[in-house]
Amino acid sequence: MGETTKIGWVRNTDGSKGATINFWIGCTEVSDECDNCYARELSERYGWAEWGAGQPRYKTKGAVKNVRALARKAAARAAKEPGYRTRAFTNSLSDFFDTEIDRAWREEALDEIDAAPFVDLLILTKRPKVAQQVMQERYGNQAPKNIWIGTTAGTQKMWDLRIPILGKTPAAVRFVSVEPMLEGIDPGNAFDPPISDDGFQPVGWVICGGESGTMARTFDVANARALRDQCRWSGVPFFMKQLGARAVDEINGIAGRSLKVDPDVEAIIRRLKNPAGADPTEWPADLRVQQFPEAA
Repeated sequence: MGETTKIGWVRNTDGSKGATINFWIGCTEVSDECDNCYARELSERYGWAEWGAGQPRYKTKGAVKNVRALARKAAARAAKEPGYRTRAFTNSLSDFFDTEIDRAWREEALDEIDAAPFVDLLILTKRPKVAQQVMQERYGNQAPKNIWIGTTAGTQKMWDLRIPILGKTPAAVRFVSVEPMLEGIDPGNAFDPPISDDGFQPVGWVICGGESGTMARTFDVANARALRDQCRWSGVPFFMKQLGARAVDEINGIAGRSLKVDPDVEAIIRRLKNPAGADPTEWPADLRVQQFPEAA
């Protein structure tokens, strides 16, 4: 569970692939973005944990050992290369701020993170209110420089609900995963500098992508372009992760590998070969944007 990650937006400061660490497995769906949860599908396939409310979460073995190993390697390299940092995405198979876990598990994980100053831990949650409470109770208003907190917002409803909470959550970097992007998003003032003393800090990174898998929903690439432009105008790093299995790019006549179209349309479109639409060489040049925020 501490293997090199396949997630494109988890990269060490030298550009190499970061790591994935799962302290436990299991979760409960809380919004539309969860409908085709890959973690649930993997867990069902391999029998790791039952999914849903009231189901026990499975505490993994070796996560603490893996964090410590990453910490040692990162510290050794940072001593030779000032500024180097290792990045690790945590709990890809659960939600770090799940309310149905033993809280001692999370405290143990945070203890390990605190002891790994050269490892940036990227935590993505669909429960930002819990994240805010946990982080404020543990760190006050100043989080360690190695904890990044992100939330998922693939719809306008979730953006409007979750971003105001994220903005008041102590974190070195606050980021948003607009994946799967299910509709157009108006970011509002999420990227703007603070204009009051209410504690809100702007979003510092946006990740965007379409859905993969057999049940993937349609991804209108025009919506991604609009969000990319908003990020560009505001100076917010934007990372295009993938176009998904059912991408629609009318401007360039491109379709995801699994998108259903009429026969007459099939003759004039270009199909993406990668099942998840995750090969940037197949994308239009203007979408090959994979930016990262500045290292702490």
